[in-house]
Amino acid sequence: MPAGDYQVTVSAPSYQSFTKSVTIKPVEFSEVSTALATDKVAASVTSLTVVIPEGQSRTRSFELSNTGSVRRTRWAWTTRRAGSR
Repeated sequence: MPAGDYQVTVSAPSYQSFTKSVTIKPVEFSEVSTALATDKVAASVTSLTVVIPEGQSRTRSFELSNTGSVRRTRWAWTTRRAGSR
């Protein structure tokens, strides 16, 4: 690699990317070390089933926590009707 200034970026799906500016000097060894951070969501229940008759509503609660190294405070989830895929 020619001597000069570079931006090194390391990324992978589901991980927080890492970018660092480095200067490569002639006839020298350069090394960049990193560990990619990720979030890991844990739920207070393993599953949640709610039967809702038409025209009625139900409320159920559960807790989500992040046990990973990325501090994320917003999550998205989906719902589906029984029998759908």
